[in-house]
Parts: sequence; C-alpha cells; structure tokens
Amino acid sequence: MPDYYTQQFSYSETVTKNGVTKNIDGNTYFWGVQGAHNHDKAIAFSKAAMDYLVSTAKWPRNKIEIGKFFSGQSSHKAGKELKWNDKTEKWSK
Repeated sequence: MPDYYTQQFSYSETVTKNGVTKNIDGNTYFWGVQGAHNHDKAIAFSKAAMDYLVSTAKWPRNKIEIGKFFSGQSSHKAGKELKWNDKTEKWSK
C-alpha cells in the first residue's frame, strides 16, 4: 500500500454584486501518492493544489485558508487526486 500526501483547503467571502449580497464558501481536500520522502515534492504538492484552486476553481488566492498538510498517510478520503509526473517533476490534476 502506498503512503499519501493529504491536505484540506477552504475559503469564505461575502460578495455584493448588483446590490445582492451573498456568502460564498468552499471546502476541498487533495491527496496524492507520496512515494519516497521528499520535502521539495511535498512543497510542490501544496503549491499545485493552490494553483488548481486559483486557476480552475477560481478561488481568490488571498482568501484561501490552507489546512494542515500530512505526509505518510496510509489512506485518504474522497477528494481531488494530484498525480506526480516523474518526467516534468510536477504535480497535476
């Protein structure tokens, strides 16, 4: 069984548009196969998750609350999987 990186992200903000105010809340969980212990790869995991939330989910970077990062997890819950590419040495969705 592989070990996993896991991390939770959330954000909340109040937006007013055309006189209508609404609360926007988001909460998501990322996981990826860890492989060998590697600090640079772990940092890249969190960065890739943040980049995904900003570019794809359109979360405002300055509003994202970064949850605790865990490595060496024996399991993960449902969420967004990031995969490591050995050739590019990058994580991707």
